[in-house]
Amino acid sequence: MQHGVHPHVRDVSRASYDAGGPKSIRKLINYYNLVLIMNNCNVKLGLKGHVYDNGYSILKNKGLAIVWMSVGNSYFKKEVIDNLIKCVNDKFSKIRILIPNEPAEHTYKALGYDVKTAKKKARLNSNRMKNHTQRAIDSLSKKSDFKIIDWDVDIIPKEEYKKSLIFVKDLYDNNADFRKDARETTEEVLKGKIKETVKMDKAIDAGVKYLIEELAFVIASPNLFKVKNTAYVYHREWPIFEKLVNGVYDSEPKKSLGFLLIK
Repeated sequence: MQHGVHPHVRDVSRASYDAGGPKSIRKLINYYNLVLIMNNCNVKLGLKGHVYDNGYSILKNKGLAIVWMSVGNSYFKKEVIDNLIKCVNDKFSKIRILIPNEPAEHTYKALGYDVKTAKKKARLNSNRMKNHTQRAIDSLSKKSDFKIIDWDVDIIPKEEYKKSLIFVKDLYDNNADFRKDARETTEEVLKGKIKETVKMDKAIDAGVKYLIEELAFVIASPNLFKVKNTAYVYHREWPIFEKLVNGVYDSEPKKSLGFLLIK
């Protein structure tokens, strides 16, 4: 599932453009957007709310950045990964990268794959992205403190994560607004992608587990990494996370968490 629940960016290349028709124009626009992303690294400034204020503070102090690359998200091409690694290397002292296959298994199951196939696809795609990412890190002449996180070892067994997972699951079960947003965000990703034999409600039941696990990790991240604050870095807005950190659902802002949009 892409960034928990973020829509795919269509995979297009310059060679795919054929003159004539709206579809070709959209492809050309997507191509030039990709070129722009690959050649620029700008933090979007002026966004309001605690989650962004804290993100800007962490950026100013060159703190710890979290980069979550969603397994199966076509946005994360090799060129994008290379540029992203260079970008965060310049802006942060510590970078923790997550490309976990375990949460992604929920997405593949939601799309209609059986358990064995879901595990295989998640593992292979995760390994491919990790290899690209490690090569990008190795190519840097001067490196910040990078680490590609092992979900099985560094996250799942940790009490900080387990406690956070209980919190998010409880919020999903008992807070109608959060549950609604979680399911709608998951549906946005799955729409048009699930197999014809799979009903959307059932797909959402499976796919939303990815989002729950991702949010639980981010909430726990300052304690997991033994820092005061962490900044989640991504290329597009993530409304449910912003609302969660700003305290919209439970009236308790998460003061140790920040968010940054890097375009």
